Amino acid sequence: NKQKIHNVHNPFAEVIPKKTLGYYLFWSISYITCPILVPIRLIIIFSGLYTMKFLTQLLTKELDVEKPIHSVRKSMIQKVIQICSRFVMFGLGYYRIVEKGKQFKPDFDKAYAIISNHVSSLDPVPLLCAGFQAFVAKEDVKKLPFFGLGTWASQGIFVSREYRQKTEQATKLMQERIGNDIQDLGY
Repeated sequence: NKQKIHNVHNPFAEVIPKKTLGYYLFWSISYITCPILVPIRLIIIFSGLYTMKFLTQLLTKELDVEKPIHSVRKSMIQKVIQICSRFVMFGLGYYRIVEKGKQFKPDFDKAYAIISNHVSSLDPVPLLCAGFQAFVAKEDVKKLPFFGLGTWASQGIFVSREYRQKTEQATKLMQERIGNDIQDLGY
């Protein structure tokens, strides 16, 4: 039992690399290839965003997203957003991570409420890659070029912080969507 405890990896522990020849080679090659890789990554990011924008506009054309969307169309929209967010993550430098011994495997047929703080507008992108689609966002997110369309197309809930009545309506809408079958995931 003690052996298992010592094999646990702490992702928050500071790792100071040894200054070997390989270390200096890695960083010198990184500085040389940086002017080449940055434009390629930007192209990948924006192609993912524009593809998502084009396909979600195509799938939501002449559609009232305030009403429930047919399950086939909704799953198509979710898959488009998920695939395009994977392109964005790859362009940002994140690669596929295979999780071993995952403690919690979400069942996407159930409703989940993930409550977490965020630092930037890119924080929901990893959750989109994992398959979580609808978000609660402030009303101003509607105006953002790509993220507003993605949140709107996936039937996200927009909250106006200025008007108490609209906040209460958003709370009731969240309760309706999640229902009594709520799974708590928190950060």
